[in-house]
Amino acid sequence: MQKFGVLYIGLLWCLSSIVQADIAFRVNGEDLVANNNDVLFAELNKDNFNGPVIDIELTDEFGQKLARFTRKHLGQRMSITIDGTLVSAGTKIREKIGQKLTVTGLSEQEASRILQSLLTASES
Repeated sequence: MQKFGVLYIGLLWCLSSIVQADIAFRVNGEDLVANNNDVLFAELNKDNFNGPVIDIELTDEFGQKLARFTRKHLGQRMSITIDGTLVSAGTKIREKIGQKLTVTGLSEQEASRILQSLLTASES
């Protein structure tokens, strides 16, 4: 009975990660969240050191919201989560971010899982 509960919880976690795929930007307790309708494109690439990066393109509308949000918080620290996974903690905003962004510093496993979540959610 206990194994079934763990399997069930794991299955629910997998299903929720496939359906959500939110990208949340947070500065000083203020959040801006992109859902799967805001993501136009996501692709796994390599950086100059052959590490995984995810290139993401957002809709024009959400890109404008993100540009306003990051311009408002220039010089402050922002965290980014994708599908509940913290991908950037406390990075100082040096310039406004708009429609395109690149997520670095992920392991191969994290990058693959996050990309799969983004792609699956954008297809639904």
